[in-house]
Amino acid sequence: MNKKGQTIILGVMWFLLAFIAAVALMTPLLNTVTDARSPSNLDCDADNITTGNSMTCVVIDIAPALFLLAVIGASLFLIKLSGKT
Repeated sequence: MNKKGQTIILGVMWFLLAFIAAVALMTPLLNTVTDARSPSNLDCDADNITTGNSMTCVVIDIAPALFLLAVIGASLFLIKLSGKT
């Protein structure tokens, strides 16, 4: 097998590793987000929360998407890095 074929296979392996890690860590992350938004903590569903708490709720809501983007970015970086060897 030539160098390019090995690079593609290694890239796919890095992507699968990142995907499996993301899937394994997504459930605890979503549980943490649910707990943080609950009425006993931030109470994000209330009408009379402060601006600071409201922005904290927004950041917590964006956390799972940012996590997935970080995993995709890291896997793309590893694929690119494996192509330079």
